[in-house]
Amino acid sequence: MIETEVKIKIDDNDEKRIRDFAESSCIFREKVSINDIYLIHPCIDFSKTDEAVRIRIESTAGIEKVKITYKGKRNKDTDFKKREEIEFEVKASPNDVISFFLRNRYRVLCNIEKDREIYECKGFYLMIDNVKDLGKYIELEQIGKNEKSIQIFLESFNLKEKIEPLTYLELIMKK
Repeated sequence: MIETEVKIKIDDNDEKRIRDFAESSCIFREKVSINDIYLIHPCIDFSKTDEAVRIRIESTAGIEKVKITYKGKRNKDTDFKKREEIEFEVKASPNDVISFFLRNRYRVLCNIEKDREIYECKGFYLMIDNVKDLGKYIELEQIGKNEKSIQIFLESFNLKEKIEPLTYLELIMKK
């Protein structure tokens, strides 16, 4: 599947306006704590190929889910980040999944921890993220093929100039 999303660093004023919008115009889906473990492939330099492999551990109300994600090369021709994403949930403990990759010569590159609130809005998902060591961001992820609802949101909140083209991984690695 092709994932289309945009990320924006927000300040306290932005957060208040966005929360007011989300609470009045969107459906709250869940609050989740996320630990993303990015891996280094034994033979491929993902920083050069613009790819990523990630183990995601999600905790919601004491229940853990483990997902494995492949992210392909980004299409950088638009304001939005578009890339192939393959993600699936596995029925194994986080330690077993990590051990599996380590035994297959992958190495851990970085852990990124965040608390996320997910809202479903008309045409897109709105995620409010508090990312350890980076601060607060929102991510807007398209539902379906129409990007217009995200464009309208960005314009109405004057956020187009604040779009962050880098991934959380790239931002952490720059620190």
